[in-house]
Amino acid sequence: MSLKVLNPAAAFAAGLALMALAGGPAAGQAGDLRVVKAEDAAAQYPDGWTYDSLEDADVVAEDGRELGEVEAILADATGLVMAVAVELEDADDRMVVFPLTGADTVGTDDDRDIRTSLSPEALAALPEWRRP
Repeated sequence: MSLKVLNPAAAFAAGLALMALAGGPAAGQAGDLRVVKAEDAAAQYPDGWTYDSLEDADVVAEDGRELGEVEAILADATGLVMAVAVELEDADDRMVVFPLTGADTVGTDDDRDIRTSLSPEALAALPEWRRP
């Protein structure tokens, strides 16, 4: 599965769909998404990603501004990595569920980031995530 850039409206809609899948705004508390650990051999990552590269990724705007930092990797019940929990910049530790279908990658294998066309406001409107 390749990561492709979606337009902001489509990415937002994907986030809302992910919220419904996850069982509501407290996606870190309930629903079908679970936190992936480094030793989770069943996890299936999108093309080119690994646990280490996703765990260390920042979320950046198209102009390179940092919008947030990955705090957790989230997979469905089958182990398919679908999203990441992102701690937003300047948001008092607020985290959102960011679907990977609305993103592209930038950087090298050792230092990759997730690039999005979402504005900071649209990113902040994604479903909230709390650590389980």
